[in-house]
Amino acid sequence: MSESWLHSTNIILWTACIGLGAGAYAGRLPARMGLLPMFALVPVVLHYGAAWWVQYAPGSLNMPNQAVYDALSDEDQQRVVACTLPYFYGSATLWSGFGIASTVVPEARVLVVALVLVGIVDGVLAVRVLLLKTPRKVRELRDSSPDASR
Repeated sequence: MSESWLHSTNIILWTACIGLGAGAYAGRLPARMGLLPMFALVPVVLHYGAAWWVQYAPGSLNMPNQAVYDALSDEDQQRVVACTLPYFYGSATLWSGFGIASTVVPEARVLVVALVLVGIVDGVLAVRVLLLKTPRKVRELRDSSPDASR
């Protein structure tokens, strides 16, 4: 057997395993049995882990104006953390939906479009919650505190 034949066979088997369609092997190894759903599981686990971690240790949350956030009381930091949770849970829901779609729809074009859409929506959610809403909440809590130094 030549090396090029082995290489092409490995590529065909690999693409069939992840559901990208590879001739005769595509029907035997659809996407629902492949690796694609596992790619969606990693962001879900990471987002749930991050949501748990910022609730457990609110001081670990990185903010654009870190000094102001660190100066807030523990109760106010928990309020800020509560503002970030919709991002973490929303992103986990998006990636879970992509994982379900990748098991149900083995069509590669549909999955690529779904992946791009999930990435765009996740990015918009991150900007809206983490870059706009959360710093606004920090400023609001700083300005409403009785010992606010301006």
